[in-house]
Amino acid sequence: MAKDLTSELEMIEVILAKAFEADPTLKEDQFLSSLADHIKKEAIPTQVVAYYREKHPGRGRGVVAGHKYYKMIEARVSEGFTLEELRLAIDGNLKDEWHKGNPAGHGLEYIFRNSAKVEQFIELIKRGPKKTGNHSGSREFSDGEAEF
Repeated sequence: MAKDLTSELEMIEVILAKAFEADPTLKEDQFLSSLADHIKKEAIPTQVVAYYREKHPGRGRGVVAGHKYYKMIEARVSEGFTLEELRLAIDGNLKDEWHKGNPAGHGLEYIFRNSAKVEQFIELIKRGPKKTGNHSGSREFSDGEAEF
């Protein structure tokens, strides 16, 4: 516990030094607001991994800060995705019909590999699954008796 607190304080000192180095005119209240935003942003990947573990017990145990999958989540956060959106992406991946039959597709690497995948899974939750079947070439559509 004390070790965690020490490392957190060291991280804050580094952030403080970088902030004042970048902008020596920075006011204390501006800095505190910026620091709070930074801490919230830094916490998102940890919360996403915790949510993933909740949805997939036994998976993602080795994913910690610095791990390649953790870095993928950080990349999506830096692109502007919120905690809620990243959670929706995990839920969307669980609802995707193809992935229900292919458990390997439920990995963090697949869900967060790029922003397009994250958006795809978010949309799946927002709009529901894609409708399949009954296109003009299907037997169901034409009862097998289409004339050409």
